[in-house]
Amino acid sequence: MLRSGWQPADTFIHLRAGRLGGGHGHGDLLHLDVWHGGEAVLVDPGRLTYVDGPRRQALKSPAAHNTLRLDETDFTQYRATWEWENIAQPLPARAHFDPAADYLFAGHGGYLSRGALVERRLVFLKPDLLVGADLIRSAGGHQAEAYCHFGQGTLTLNPRSVFWKGSRTCAQLHWLSGQTGCAFESPRAPVYNTLCTGPSLRLTASTSGTTALVWVLSLGGPCDARLVPVTDGAGKPIASRLAQGVRVDKDGQSRTVLFSWQAGPHEAGLLCADGCTGYGTVLAFTPQCPEGLYLD
Repeated sequence: MLRSGWQPADTFIHLRAGRLGGGHGHGDLLHLDVWHGGEAVLVDPGRLTYVDGPRRQALKSPAAHNTLRLDETDFTQYRATWEWENIAQPLPARAHFDPAADYLFAGHGGYLSRGALVERRLVFLKPDLLVGADLIRSAGGHQAEAYCHFGQGTLTLNPRSVFWKGSRTCAQLHWLSGQTGCAFESPRAPVYNTLCTGPSLRLTASTSGTTALVWVLSLGGPCDARLVPVTDGAGKPIASRLAQGVRVDKDGQSRTVLFSWQAGPHEAGLLCADGCTGYGTVLAFTPQCPEGLYLD
């Protein structure tokens, strides 16, 4: 759980990174719940019913959650109302907390049979920006899809972003790695025995080798977000399969996040982008910490 404060209108972020938890569990590894301004922005679909059937299966499966799938295959597979098979095993989660920015890492081996490992990295730039990177590590190619199920409201699709407007707040989601976005209405059940629909987004991308799918969620209003090139200390470009940088501009302030996709820093050590320089696998540069904040 991440939070920007302790008031009802603050930002709350919930990442699901643990084990399935028995028959009551859902296929929701790496799922995100986000609350801002006293309103649910990204939501869980709910349960609807204990009666076995297509609707219960759909709401318990990964595509109903704010997570990732590969090759149109579930990482944890529904077998019956209380039974699962091929259950994905989570990687050990990591976290770093700081007044200016928080960091979460999680992943799972649900696609090891397909030769792929899936990771999710989140940088919470307080109080209202979330920079995400979904990483697929594989020797071959895959088709990735990420789902974002928004709370009740209107969703406007743009070429590389969506804008969601609820009753109390709003949000903008940018995708920065060439994903293709498709908006649709998805089923959900905020209370038992009552089925409704709400606005959702499906992002798809082809991946090969180590591929990072980067996105930015701005809460309470829009932002500008873009990838920035990363170099080593000598000014030599670093390939995107090794490291990437993200710059976010909002309310007259700039923030930059640097990611290294290797277990340790790039072989040259130093990461440089957008006038920011540092060592590490995840670094954040904010108005509160212009010299850089080491998160991982």
